[in-house]
Amino acid sequence: MKYTNYIENETENLLLKFFYQNMKDSEKLSQLCSIYVMKHQLNNYISGVPEINNMTVLSNFKKNMKSSFHNYWHKQISTNLSIHGKEGGNKLRTYNKFKYCINYESYLNLNDYEKRRKIAQMRISAHKLKIETDRFNGKNQYKAPEYRICDRCNLNKIEDEFHFIIECPMYKQLRDNLFTTISGVNYHFINYNSMNQFIWIMTNEDHRILNKFGDFVIGAWEIRQKCLRLETAAQNKLNVILIQFAKCIESHYSKFDFWSLLRLSEFPYYKICW
Repeated sequence: MKYTNYIENETENLLLKFFYQNMKDSEKLSQLCSIYVMKHQLNNYISGVPEINNMTVLSNFKKNMKSSFHNYWHKQISTNLSIHGKEGGNKLRTYNKFKYCINYESYLNLNDYEKRRKIAQMRISAHKLKIETDRFNGKNQYKAPEYRICDRCNLNKIEDEFHFIIECPMYKQLRDNLFTTISGVNYHFINYNSMNQFIWIMTNEDHRILNKFGDFVIGAWEIRQKCLRLETAAQNKLNVILIQFAKCIESHYSKFDFWSLLRLSEFPYYKICW
């Protein structure tokens, strides 16, 4: 706040003043949290305040800044719209199911960096599950969340954080180990419905559970990535075999007759590029 007052009233740095004024006037920047809050609070407190160092003014300013930020934060995580106005497209759709207030999270105290990183990715949707990677189809058309289906199982469910942690049968063994550890701490956990189990895990502060949850996320993610690598390798090998087969056939037919043969036989790979 003092530095803002310095820029507005005291500094002779014209370049600094120019950028500051443009920042305040920019409609695009005003949509960002920090700028949005600062712009409105400055209008209320700096204008007409003769002594910016007055402790009462500073105290009130800080309280209002904190209150405004909290209101803005709650509004952003509770909306159903994406930043582009898409219904159901809020990236924080899972986060708002278990995060109710601004506070320091216990998992950040885990000694294992990789566990902290993986848990954070699950919490804030900074991962490569279908809910994030399938936002658009091959034609760059938006796909609603309900169509971003998990291809690791046959449950026909959205591959989001909830499905990954609670439902997908691919990670059942790891999940059973996690649930066994949790049941040793919370005897009623097994009787919770699926959503309450998910919320309990994401809000838990017991370091034993957090470490075990970190093991689950890391292990499950390794399984998923290994399957993807095997599928990619198999597809690449198949492509090589098909190309070799096609070249072998082509050596016995003219190019016209070859493509005609493929189409007539309804061969699915007639679009191979040469």
